[in-house]
Amino acid sequence: MKLLAVVIPYYKRTFFRECLASLAAQTDQRFTVYIGNDASSENPEDLLKEFEGKFNFVYKKFEENFGRTSLTKHWDRCIEMMEDEEWFMILGDDDCLGQNAIESFYESFHEINESHNVVRFSTQIINDCGTKISKVYQQPESENALRSYQRKLLGQNRSSLSEYIFRILKYKKYGLKNYPLAWSVDDRAVIDFCENKDIFSINRAVVYVRMSASNISSTMAYSNLMQEAILESSRELIFDYKKKMDRAQLRFFIENYENCALIFTKVDRRDLINITKLFLLYMPIKSKIYILKVILSKAFTKV
Repeated sequence: MKLLAVVIPYYKRTFFRECLASLAAQTDQRFTVYIGNDASSENPEDLLKEFEGKFNFVYKKFEENFGRTSLTKHWDRCIEMMEDEEWFMILGDDDCLGQNAIESFYESFHEINESHNVVRFSTQIINDCGTKISKVYQQPESENALRSYQRKLLGQNRSSLSEYIFRILKYKKYGLKNYPLAWSVDDRAVIDFCENKDIFSINRAVVYVRMSASNISSTMAYSNLMQEAILESSRELIFDYKKKMDRAQLRFFIENYENCALIFTKVDRRDLINITKLFLLYMPIKSKIYILKVILSKAFTKV
């Protein structure tokens, strides 16, 4: 029984062999890999031939590149390659699964399937050489998605898309947000797909997440787009989930939205109005006075 799909939106060849090798090394082979090539100039087909028979995979090269304009849309069409699997993960073409990742998912499946829509593994950061450069990040076995994201923003936690497994029905219901560079899309997907259920963590298996010079997050040229994505996701999270947050969480995410907006020299009028209303409705009196001063100064700032 193959309940699980591993979806790989392929573009770069540099670390792809290591990614494929980690799949071939899985102690439980009950999964199918769907590899969608985003019209890359780096042909991986000879690599794929090396791994024929080592695990089950489906490969498709798309003629049009989506990643330059919407990485999320490329992820969507890769997910559409799936057949009838009930769960899926999106694995970066430079990341690797620990040998027991799939096995540990099936070992916990009865508990997962009854009570959860999102699963995550422990993670460890590796560099260009595959050297482990961080501790193993383990998580509470069961954790509210908003609380987990709050811990991430506070620097008490880390996460990335490759470590998560999602129930396909929740993806079909909510979809993926189309933020610039797909930045923050994984965080929002976790919150949406959990749908009032906690994240289930498997700490006995590790996903190795690569940090290298080729990562988008290492490229300063994309910094403005990242900031725009973070602001958009912060704004939408507040208005989509404020009724599901407790007072402390709501105040935290309002302040986060404010911080994201004020990064920009000239704040959009919509954000000025939104932040003012939120502070007046939900924040302590000192914060209300503070934000009125800030908003007035920003409102008259010249670019």
